[in-house]
Amino acid sequence: MKSNNFTQALKELTGFDGPADAAGEETPAQPKSAAKAPAESAFQPEKNTAEPFNLDDLIPEKTVDISGEEVTHITSTMVINGDIKSEDNILVEGQIYGNVQTAANLTSSNLIIGNLHAQNAALNDARLKGDINLDGHLNVNSGTVVIGDVACDSIKVSGKIKGNLDIKSSVVLKDRALISGNIIADDIAAEPGTRINGTISTRSDSFDLDAEFDFGGDF
Repeated sequence: MKSNNFTQALKELTGFDGPADAAGEETPAQPKSAAKAPAESAFQPEKNTAEPFNLDDLIPEKTVDISGEEVTHITSTMVINGDIKSEDNILVEGQIYGNVQTAANLTSSNLIIGNLHAQNAALNDARLKGDINLDGHLNVNSGTVVIGDVACDSIKVSGKIKGNLDIKSSVVLKDRALISGNIIADDIAAEPGTRINGTISTRSDSFDLDAEFDFGGDF
C-alpha cells in the first residue's frame, strides 16, 4: 500500500518511527530500589564536639605561697587565746581563738575563731568562724567550712561557706561546693553539682544597663 511505502521511506530518511510505532514501543523498566530512603528531617541536631568544660582553663589556679624564712608557724600542739598581728606569712596548724591579721599570706589547716585579714589565704581542711577580708585571692578546699562573710579580689571554692561573698573580680565554684548566702562579683562560674542557697548577681556598674536593653526607640 502507498501508505506503507510512505511510512517506510520516512523511516529510511529520518530514522523516526512515526507516532504509531513510537506509541507501540515499550519504555525500558526502571530497576526497583531495594528500599525507599526515608525523608531527611528538617531539623538535624548538631553533634557535640566541644571539649569537656573545665573551670581551671577559664580561671587559672592561684596558689598561696608561704615559703621563705619569715613564717609565723602555729604548730598543731599550740592553742592561742588572743589576736595575732604579723608582717610575715602565717602557717596555722593549731587553734587560734582571736583575730588574725598579716600583711602577707596565710595557710590554715585547723581552727580559727575570729576575723581574718591577709593578702592571700588558703584554707585546707580548716574551720573558720569569722569574717574574711583579703586583698587578693582565697582558696577554700573541699574539706573546709567557713561561717562568716567573705570579701576579696577572687575566690575558688570547693568547700562550704555560710555567709555573703563580695568579690571584686572572679568567683569559681567547684563540684560539691556549698554556698549559703548571697554572691556578688564581676564574673561567676560554677561546675555542675554546686549548691547555692542565696542570690547571685554581677555588678552592673561595669556596663550601662539601660543601653543593653535599648530597642532604639520609645516603646
